[in-house]
Amino acid sequence: MRIGDSRTDRVSVFRTLVLIAAFVLCGCASARNVAVPIAADEAAVTAPSDQSTEPSFRYLPSAEAALLHIVSGTRPRVVAFGEYHNQAQTEVRSALARFTESMLPAMAPVTSDIVVEALVPTGDCVELEEEVAEEVRDDTERPEETENEVVALFREARARGVAPHFITLGCAEHEAIYGGEEVDYLALLELIGAELASTTEDVVDRRASRGFPEKPLVAVYGGAIHNDLAPDPAWRSVSYGPAIAGLVPPGKYVEVDLVVPEIVAQSRIARQAPWYPVFEDHVSSEQTLLIELSENSFVVVFPEGS
Repeated sequence: MRIGDSRTDRVSVFRTLVLIAAFVLCGCASARNVAVPIAADEAAVTAPSDQSTEPSFRYLPSAEAALLHIVSGTRPRVVAFGEYHNQAQTEVRSALARFTESMLPAMAPVTSDIVVEALVPTGDCVELEEEVAEEVRDDTERPEETENEVVALFREARARGVAPHFITLGCAEHEAIYGGEEVDYLALLELIGAELASTTEDVVDRRASRGFPEKPLVAVYGGAIHNDLAPDPAWRSVSYGPAIAGLVPPGKYVEVDLVVPEIVAQSRIARQAPWYPVFEDHVSSEQTLLIELSENSFVVVFPEGS
């Protein structure tokens, strides 16, 4: 996406770049030292748990250290990040902002592309697009700064040599999710999952044809219900995880959920997650908590109160 320099261009981008509510490295790495923190991270492990009773967990000094630990252990082709998003009444830094500021710089040297759950109307049916966007903003109560954070992510990615991609919705898609009275949110979530899958598939196929040996990763950033490798039956129709996992060698799709403690404490969906009891018992105010649900499924918990 090319961000224009004029005020009109900027306003247009901020107005149309809408993140949907249910929609997802302290900047330490340069291209030549990405691997350096990995050995140090191993030494930083302080509390592996008994895997027979609960998901395993450990503490690491930062979110980017946790990410490097995951990547060094799994060597993935696709890393799918899922966030639990901010609400307007939650005055804490979002997972999106933290990802952009620290995790993206850490993984950029080995990442060729990032697909972002940013929904951009085509402008072919402006009135309908604006009606849908307004209702979604009102219903989801996303903070006003969210759109600016999405633009910041795109700019940071481009500055670090990572090609960003977004989702474009035309008139047919808007008509499918809006019946003239209210947004059909299940249809919207299913559409988002399908579009994320399609866009990511195009990126993975393009990488396979061109080859990027120095940058083996493709990242996806969106909502935590979309990236599940083994989704709950209730959310199976909105998840792109199984489809994308089938495009890469076995074990090379990795899901990483990003958790801001103050946000998930208010999330009914998060409280039902299998990692939530571990989070409640072990969240730290000083270190990053890394929870391992399986060899390809992880939860990164930012320090509480940070």
